[in-house]
Amino acid sequence: MKIATNTPASFDSLEHEFVQLGDGLEDADIVILMLEKNWGSGSIPKIDAITHWVSAYRAGVPCYIIGCEATIPDMNIKKYHHKARDVAVLALCDEVLKRSDSIGVRGEITFKYLTELGIDPSRLHLIYDANSPAENDKRLSSFLDRTKCPKNLMHFIKAFQLKPSSFYERPVSYSKNIVVSKPYVTSSAGSARLNADVQIDGVSQTLWCETSLEYKDYLLHERSDAFLSALLPLAMRSEKDIHFEAPITEEFLHNIEEVLIPQLCAHDHRLYRPQIFADTDSTVLENGGAVATGMSCGVDSFYTASLYLDSKYHSMNLTHLYCGNYLYGNDNVIFERAATVAQEIGLPLIRTATNINEALRLPHLYTHFFKMMFGVLALRKLFKTYYYSTAHDFSHFDLEKNSTQDTAVFELLLLYVFNCRDFQLATGGAKSERLEKTRAISDLAPARKYLNVCLNPHNKINCGRCGKCRRTLLMLDYLGKLANFRSVFNIDEYVADRFESFVYLSHQKDTPVLAGVYAGFEARELNLIRKADEIVAAAKEGDKIARARVNRCLNPSFK
Repeated sequence: MKIATNTPASFDSLEHEFVQLGDGLEDADIVILMLEKNWGSGSIPKIDAITHWVSAYRAGVPCYIIGCEATIPDMNIKKYHHKARDVAVLALCDEVLKRSDSIGVRGEITFKYLTELGIDPSRLHLIYDANSPAENDKRLSSFLDRTKCPKNLMHFIKAFQLKPSSFYERPVSYSKNIVVSKPYVTSSAGSARLNADVQIDGVSQTLWCETSLEYKDYLLHERSDAFLSALLPLAMRSEKDIHFEAPITEEFLHNIEEVLIPQLCAHDHRLYRPQIFADTDSTVLENGGAVATGMSCGVDSFYTASLYLDSKYHSMNLTHLYCGNYLYGNDNVIFERAATVAQEIGLPLIRTATNINEALRLPHLYTHFFKMMFGVLALRKLFKTYYYSTAHDFSHFDLEKNSTQDTAVFELLLLYVFNCRDFQLATGGAKSERLEKTRAISDLAPARKYLNVCLNPHNKINCGRCGKCRRTLLMLDYLGKLANFRSVFNIDEYVADRFESFVYLSHQKDTPVLAGVYAGFEARELNLIRKADEIVAAAKEGDKIARARVNRCLNPSFK
C-alpha cells in the first residue's frame, strides 16, 4: 500500500510505502495527515498548501486527519478565533470529509473549536486526550476501525500523539532543489555576519550567522561548508537536492557524500539521499590557531572545559570558549552566564547568533549537532581544534532509525565526518558517563556557581523539577555533593520532595544516563527504591492516582 503523508519520517513500516504529501498523485492508496499543535494566523499558507495537495489526489482516495490540537489555557475559544485561519481550517476539513467519514481530533478544545466552525460533531472522533490517557488506545483503535485506516500503523500514530510535531510541510510552489548563493560577509556596529541567500520552494531567504566584529576576518565566506551542515538534515527529510554556488572543502564533501549520507540512509529507509552539486576546494585553510569548546554551562560543557583548561596536551589546551545557542534564541541569559564563566576562567568567549531556527524549523533533538556545527564552521578560519562535548560514551552508538534519534547516539560517526586535515573536531569527555562527569565537576568552582541544566534556562537558578534538573540532583544526591550546588538549585526543596525524584528515577531506570544511579541507590536505599517502583508499576497498570503522581514527576506542567 502506498501512503502519502505530510510526516513520512513518523512511520517506519516496511509493510507500506510512505511518500511525501504531494507525491504519488496517480497511485497513492490513502492519505494520512498528522498535524501539529496550535495553528495560528501564521500557519495559513501551510494549511492552504495541505488542502491543495490533498485535493490533487484522485477522487475516492481516502484521507484521514489524525491529531490536530489547540491548547487554550482559559478554554475561551471565541477569543482565539481568527477569520482567515478559520476559513483555511474549514476548507481543509471539508476536503478531508469528502474522502473520509471522520476527522480524528486531539483534545476537547479542538473538538469544540471545530464544532463552532460548523462541522457536524458526529463526524469528529476524539482520539487522544492528555487528561485521560488510559482511554487513548481504545479511542484511537475505535477511530481506525471506523475509518478503515490500517490498524498496523497504530504504534506510529500513537507515538505522534505523544509528540505532535511535523518536520516539513510541502508548499504549493514545491521545488526539489535548494539553491545556495555564494556566502558573503556584512557588518554593522559591533557585529559581522556570514550570509547566504537560499532558495527553498521558490522562496528566497537569507540564512546568517553573526558574531562580534573582532572575528569578522575569520568568517568562512570562500566556501559553503557551514551552509551544507545546516541544510543537509532538511534535504534528507524533505527529498531535496542542494546546489551551491561556492565550493565546499573537498575532504568534507567527500565525507558527507561517501560516508555520512550512505550510512544514515542504510539504517533509516525514511531518509532521502540528496545530490549535492558543488565544486570542491582542496587547498589548506589558514586558521587563527584557536582551541575552543562550547560553554552552555551544563554538565558536559563544564566537564570538557575542566579537561582541557590545563592538560598535559599543551598544544590542545583551550584558548577560547564558544556559545552559539540553537534552541532558546540569540540574546538571553544563556549568553550572559557563559560570558561570566569565561571571564572567571580567564578565556575569551566567542558568541554566534543565527536565524536558522526560525528559517528552517529543524527539530532540535534530531539535528542539534548539525545546527551547532553551522556556527563552528562559519568560523572555521579561526579554529584549529574544536571540542564537541559528547553526551554519552561510544558504547551507546546506534544508527538505527537515526532520523528520529538524538544525534548524540551517532556522534562517533559525525565527529569523523566533520574532521578535515586543517580542522580537528575532537570529542570532549567521551571517556566518561554522565555520573562520572558530574562527580568530576562537583568541586569545580565555576560549576558550583553557574551550573545550569534546566529545560527553562531563562530562570536565574535551575527549576529543580524538570527532567534534566531531577536527574542532575539525583546524581549529586548519590555523590553526596548536594550542598556544593546550593547557589544554583533549591536544595531544601529537593530534600523535602526527595521521594518524588525517586519515582522519576524508577521510571527512567533503564536510560543510559540514570541506570547506574538507580543501581547505586538500589544498593544503598532499597526501601525507597521499592516504594517508588510500586508507584510506577501501579501507574503502568492504570491506577489513576499513581499515574497522576508519575506525570507530575515527568512533566512539571502537571504541578
